[in-house]
Amino acid sequence: MADTTILMVTGDELAAEDQAHREMRARLDAMGPVNMMALEEYKETAERHEFLSTQRKDLLDAIENTAATIKEIDQVSRQKFEEAFNKINENFQARSANSSARTWLHAAHRSRKQRGERH
Repeated sequence: MADTTILMVTGDELAAEDQAHREMRARLDAMGPVNMMALEEYKETAERHEFLSTQRKDLLDAIENTAATIKEIDQVSRQKFEEAFNKINENFQARSANSSARTWLHAAHRSRKQRGERH
């Protein structure tokens, strides 16, 4: 008894199917051998990529946090310096009626520049 679910192909139709089969086989052969470890390698590479992406994000966050901290330290140190300078200037003016700490500081700076010192 013959299987009725399989279509019978004959003549030109059989030749066309045979040609299609040969073309597909040639395309498969042209692809080369299959790497049976490809899926495992992909998983390992994906895990490594995820790890490196997380590390990169952590570094970028750290850089941003460091920059913000430096900016805050700069602002606070400038404020503290100005407060201290103003206090010194008040004391300087109290002791020297016609001078100020700012004038003295500029004079000291000019003197250092004339001697070729760096500031």
